[in-house]
Amino acid sequence: MIAVKEAVELASEFGYEVFEKIGAVEEVEIDGKNWLITLSFEEPVKTTPEEYNPVSTKMPGFLEMSKLLAPPKTEKVYKIFNVNGETKKVTSAKIRQLQ
Repeated sequence: MIAVKEAVELASEFGYEVFEKIGAVEEVEIDGKNWLITLSFEEPVKTTPEEYNPVSTKMPGFLEMSKLLAPPKTEKVYKIFNVNGETKKVTSAKIRQLQ
């Protein structure tokens, strides 16, 4: 059985390879021979130009300038990685819904 640190490293590596993002460790749980590792990722919030800045529709070029000056809006998304403690394989990755 692998230790928790190795399980976290395996989940983090898998998350980076698949989602091309670095996740932060949020939760760790052991369930029999499996480690359940929850990582959080920052994802951009999808908005229309009008939602991003209502003034942009009245001033041509303003949207492009405001995107350069203002950081994009993001939200935290959580994913649970199931790591088999014997085979050292990530067997699943799914979105965790907060309640």
